[in-house]
This record gives sequence, C-alpha cells and structure tokens, in this order.
Amino acid sequence: MTTLHPDILKIDCDAEVKRCAARMKEIVARDLRKRGLIIAMSGGIISANGKYDYLEIAKNLGADETLKKPFSHEEIFNAIGRVLEKHKDRRTE
Repeated sequence: MTTLHPDILKIDCDAEVKRCAARMKEIVARDLRKRGLIIAMSGGIISANGKYDYLEIAKNLGADETLKKPFSHEEIFNAIGRVLEKHKDRRTE
C-alpha cells in the first residue's frame, strides 16, 4: 500500500485564486456579458483578511464601472452615461 505524504495536500492559494478568477472572467465574458452592461455597486468592503477589495474584483471580472456607496444621483447618471458611450455600438435602434 502506498503511503501519502502530507505535502500532497498543500495548495498554492494565490495560484488557485488566480486560476479561479481567470475562469470566472471567462464565464463572465462568454455568458453574462451577452445579457447587458454591468455597473457594480458596493460599500467598498475589503475582505476580512484585508487582501481583496470587492469593487476591484468586480472590475477585474468585467464590470464596466464600479461605484462605492454612498454615491450621488449625479455619480450614477455619469456612470451610466460612460457605460452607454463606451458600448454605443451594442445599442439597437
């Protein structure tokens, strides 16, 4: 019988996060982007370990714009305008 060494269970967490993020980015680009434009809104929370900024993650996954709460009416309207201008070729008459 083969004995497994404990090192076989070691995981490179940073590499796994990068692999998962790349896969999620692919899924967003392929499937979700077909459905519309994305403006991510959040309280700007950073993960408990301080390593991940959720708005930055949303941007990296393909959000067209990100807004940290609280935001004004002007900020949301400007974000919508920027997204629509950026994707004007996707609009249908």
